[in-house]
Amino acid sequence: MIFTYGLFIQPLAELLEDMFFRPKIEQEAHGGTPEMGLIESRQAVQDPVSETTSKLVRIGIILFTFLLGLCIPDFGLVCNLVGSIANTLIGLILPTLFYLKLKSERTNESLYLSEVLLNGLILVFAVVLMLTSGTVTAISIVCCHTKGLHICTIAPFDRVTT
Repeated sequence: MIFTYGLFIQPLAELLEDMFFRPKIEQEAHGGTPEMGLIESRQAVQDPVSETTSKLVRIGIILFTFLLGLCIPDFGLVCNLVGSIANTLIGLILPTLFYLKLKSERTNESLYLSEVLLNGLILVFAVVLMLTSGTVTAISIVCCHTKGLHICTIAPFDRVTT
């Protein structure tokens, strides 16, 4: 996990720099056109960020993740929270939506009622699963930080350590 941390921080830092610290310049002033590729268009539209600003953004991200790590004492709860949202979204919800969208756009094929119903059931199951597991994990995180809440004395939250 430590060695892959930089792989996740780099795109986030670049995104934050693009959103907040790179002034936008007119494409025509740099010869940019709508037909340009993504990389060429990005280089033509934005000024570079100063090295100091870039370092400050990365230090800010590191401090934020450090403080987040201190606020949630159990790493398993963090994994549960991320897994409940991201894995359900990527593994169940998005593939179902993509299938329905792509299948409906094909002119030579049509969606059958059974396909729509089955995919609808998968979507309902996935949303219920994501909400339930996310809620249970959020309550567990709250129980780690709070003493005396009634819900923290009920199973499965009674085993959450402080």
